[in-house]
Amino acid sequence: MDLHLGLAVTQASLLVLVVFLVVSLIFAYIGESVNSDLPAVVNLRTAIELLPQQAQVILPFAIFIGTLIGIGNLANANELTVFRTSGVSQLRLFITIGSTMLVLYVICVAAVEGYVALTQSDRSHESSGESILRSNEWIEEGGSFTFTSEISDQGELRNLTQFIVPEGEGPMKIRRANTARYDETSGIWRLSGVVEYSHGSKVESRGEGSLIWNSRLTPDYFVSKASVKAKEMSILALLHHVSLLDSVGVSNRQLVNEYWVRVYRVFTLIGLGLLALAFVLSASRQTAIGTRIAMGLLIGLTFHLVQDFTAPISLVLPIHPVINMSVPVIVLFGSSIYLLHRSK
Repeated sequence: MDLHLGLAVTQASLLVLVVFLVVSLIFAYIGESVNSDLPAVVNLRTAIELLPQQAQVILPFAIFIGTLIGIGNLANANELTVFRTSGVSQLRLFITIGSTMLVLYVICVAAVEGYVALTQSDRSHESSGESILRSNEWIEEGGSFTFTSEISDQGELRNLTQFIVPEGEGPMKIRRANTARYDETSGIWRLSGVVEYSHGSKVESRGEGSLIWNSRLTPDYFVSKASVKAKEMSILALLHHVSLLDSVGVSNRQLVNEYWVRVYRVFTLIGLGLLALAFVLSASRQTAIGTRIAMGLLIGLTFHLVQDFTAPISLVLPIHPVINMSVPVIVLFGSSIYLLHRSK
């Protein structure tokens, strides 16, 4: 029974996933072609490079829809009814379905992240000479907030802006620097072309290496963070960056938020599997399979929109991502358990 149920879920999920990825690739290619005058081959390559990032988001819902179709087909053929009358409990069915979904998800995520790591490694080998990386994120370290718009691949920061808030009473300072270079020997940053503002007064521009910035972050962090965006990182890379920032007392909400989004996708997947089983068992006699699949699509899309809405809340409000990510998942589990209870 476990093998039969697992194969039904796996086959349907892989089919749905392939369809979703093909559709995503087509839309990405159309979007690239409309917004650029580059050759079709270049636009297609760009669309393919965007596919892993889209696959990360698509995976839980593709597996959910595939699971709904797979066990729906079994219910339509009265096989689930045979399982239930043979004494198979809802818990046993859920363990089989949930474990199949998790194994499938882990394999797909590992394949996607392995492909991303491989392509990024190839790109780094192809690049030569100095290149400028764009950055648009603030970094909080102690009482200062730092922003840099450009980073060279050699680790030099350019167009640096800092807001320095004193620990006690005193005016906040605004510091701007043309460049910041890291001294490997002393482990400090040397700022050049520095201008400081405090209460409207302006300090004279300072020369080369005239000011020291004590930060525990190294150029490797800034280069890796600017060259690979948070959404493109693997979950291991995100964990590494978050741990690094915690160890040096630096806060980056976008990295932390993206890390918890990835973690909660696992709980989302389990909740969606529970919801799929609840839909099939509660409506196996009253509703046709097509209606069940349509209802599952609607519920999955609604939950996806709710998660997209709640995920960025911690970026604009002082709320930990665990809190705003937990709310929709708890609602999902509660609704699924309630539907399963009614199906008994």
